[in-house]
Amino acid sequence: KANAQLERLRQSGAAGVEPRSLNDAVLGTVESPGKFRTIRRSWDAAAEGQVFCDVEGGEGGTLEVRRTEQLVVHQLPGGAEQTWRVVEMWGRDPFTPAGMEAPVEPVVVPLKVNGDSSHEPAPRAKQEKAKKAEASSSGDEEEDDDKS
Repeated sequence: KANAQLERLRQSGAAGVEPRSLNDAVLGTVESPGKFRTIRRSWDAAAEGQVFCDVEGGEGGTLEVRRTEQLVVHQLPGGAEQTWRVVEMWGRDPFTPAGMEAPVEPVVVPLKVNGDSSHEPAPRAKQEKAKKAEASSSGDEEEDDDKS
């Protein structure tokens, strides 16, 4: 029964309509941050060599980089929106032109010391820090170094 339904869809031409209208794949190159040129594009052989997106030049829509979510939102000139998931980004941000970068918020990451996940230094590190502070306030820092 399912095979018969698939065959009817294939014969009507409906089977190929959805993937073309809802899916796209673009292989390209970054010419400069925010400017991308197409090498190959699914469903469009004529796209080779065309500018896919140029943020500064206003061609191909706009890009919004959401670093914390690891997403890039591409607003197309016609109003459609594409969301790209960034798997890895090495070095400079290729999506944002120089001078347009948003400030990056610092991230607090708890340290693991001796299996303990906390922000506090280990007890020995605390003791050494306190000892150094005492020595520097009393002026005996050099003598303490000679004794050890």
